[in-house]
Parts: sequence; C-alpha cells; structure tokens
Amino acid sequence: MVMWLLFKKFCRDLGESKGQFISVLAVVIIGVMFYTGLQSALESLSGAGFKYFKEYRIADLWCTVYRAPEGIVKRIGEIQGVKMVNGRVTQDVRISIKDQDAIVRLLSLPDKKRNIVNDISLKSGSYFSNDTGNQCIVSEDFLIANHLKLGQIIEPIVNGDRVKLKIVGTAKSPEYVYEIRDMSEMIPNPKSFGIVYVKESNLKNILDYKGSVNDISILLNQERDIKDVKADVEKILKQYGLMGIVEKKDQISYSTFSTDVESLKSTSAFFPMLFFIAAAVIIYITMTRMIENQRIQMGTFKALGYTNLEIMLHYQTYPLMVGILGSIAGSLIGVFIVGKSMLDMMNMVYKYLMKG
Repeated sequence: MVMWLLFKKFCRDLGESKGQFISVLAVVIIGVMFYTGLQSALESLSGAGFKYFKEYRIADLWCTVYRAPEGIVKRIGEIQGVKMVNGRVTQDVRISIKDQDAIVRLLSLPDKKRNIVNDISLKSGSYFSNDTGNQCIVSEDFLIANHLKLGQIIEPIVNGDRVKLKIVGTAKSPEYVYEIRDMSEMIPNPKSFGIVYVKESNLKNILDYKGSVNDISILLNQERDIKDVKADVEKILKQYGLMGIVEKKDQISYSTFSTDVESLKSTSAFFPMLFFIAAAVIIYITMTRMIENQRIQMGTFKALGYTNLEIMLHYQTYPLMVGILGSIAGSLIGVFIVGKSMLDMMNMVYKYLMKG
C-alpha cells in the first residue's frame, strides 16, 4: 500500500514532466539502438567473414616469381611451419566483350577438384569436366556485370592471340572477396575487371608455362613465426626471379575486410557511449532538480513514517524506468532494424561472406 501511494505520486510527477522524460528516453533508446545494432552487425560480419577465410584456406603468404619449376612447390612444402602450398600460373590479359574492353586475371586451377590454398566456392554451374580443355570458371560479379551466361564463349587476348574459353561455372575465392586488380583502384568495378579460372594444364599450355609456375600460395600451421618461414621461402625462390612476397595482413581482400571490421568495432564502442553520457547527464540534472524542489515533500514522507529506503526507491523509479524501457526498445530496434541495415550495406561488398 505504501509503495503504491509512492508509485501514484511518481506517475503524477511524470505527467508534469512527460516531455523531459520522453527526451531522456529517446536519448537512451538511440544509444542502446546503435550499440546493439552495431554489435549485432559486427558479430555476424566478422564471424561469417573469418569463418569463410578459414574454410576456403586463404593463404598466409603469396609469392610471385618470374618462373620456377613445379618441383619448387614440394620443396617449399617441406619447410617447417608450412601446412599446405599451391603452385599456379597467372597473368592479367585484355578481353573485349560487346565492344567493351576489360582486364581479366587468368588463374590456373587443378584439372580435377581437390582442396587447395585459396580455394573457390562455386556459385553456379560446375567444376571442370574431362570433355575439353578450354573450360573456365569466372567470378560471378564479372559474369553478371558483363551480361555473360553459362556455356558462352569468351575470348581473352593472350600474347596477341584470341583464346576461346567456355564458361562452365561461376565462383568466388577468399583472396578476391574485394575484387580489385591492385591498390590503385579504390572500389571494385566488375565490368572492367574480373577473375577467370582456367584448367591448369590448359593455361600452362596457353602461357607457355609447362612444368613451371609463377605464383605460389602458402598456408601455415602456426608452428613457426611467419617472418621465419618467409625468410626460408625467400632463400629458395630468389634464384627464380622472386618479385615479391605478400603476407596475409597486407593482402588486399583480407586487409580491407579486417580494416572494416576494426572500424566497425571502434564505432560500436565509441559512438553509443556519447548518447549514454548525454542520457546520464540529463538524468542527473533532472533528478537533482526534482529532489531540490521536493525537499518539503520528502520531509512530509519522513513524518508520515516512510523509511529512507522507501523514499530512495521512489526517486530511483525515474532512472530505472528510463533504463528499462530504453534498453528494451533500443535493443529491438537495434537488432532488427539498425543491425540488419548495417549487414545489408556491408553485404553489398562482402555478400559472399554472409551467404557462405
């Protein structure tokens, strides 16, 4: 009965300052909304992204050489700390599609499907068959942007000659989640640049790399520091025209994704805090003013036999209600609206991560 009378008084006080209460509540809702929304998007994006990189075995080291014998791949695989190594051939070439010039990166894949470093995930069509050698798998964005279709013939220009390749599937790889040619490009433009995967035996024949490779991807097992493994690899490859070794942290797709995750993490920690601080300051000022104006009423409560605890709980109802209502409303809006919107926006760039 005692607490009910105090609650009625609280409702009457709330009615007299409902505008101020709604303002404080809105600030709390916004703070909680951004915090839960950003955290929800962060957990979903980073969880799916790093799982995707691990599942498809993104390399820890990329080595580019002028030309090295295939046997060098086995030698590198015997280095302590190396879990898996894959040798391939690659070259950027020009292609003309419906009078529109573009650049495609030809990358070799094993003639028969097997687990490799920087593996691909098929999005449509199929892997290479034994029927013919002139088959290729293209990046899905490139196929869509250039209005290509499965079964269509494309003709990249290699050493001045047109090479006919039949599209049998579309795919995505962890090393080209962010599909740009190099760091000179700011954003992906699938209409002018794409990845074309070709049968290893066929591409080596086309590029005149029989028995050789010019690109080596290495996956480590964490037994040794990456710097030590890198030094050993350099010793082996320097005689074959080593042009550079890129670590995973510096690789375009992985670096871009990691930077976006870190930026989102910083934003989710800092930005909502501004609203929480603002709400705390407003509540403090409101409660201070309320208590100062109601000192006579507090004295009356004491005279009527109310305890200090009961009076304190009465005045704590205001911030508690703001916190509870703001947290519930902000969490619902944050997870189902802000978080989903953030994921949709990030998915425009990293859509394959969320689809697995």
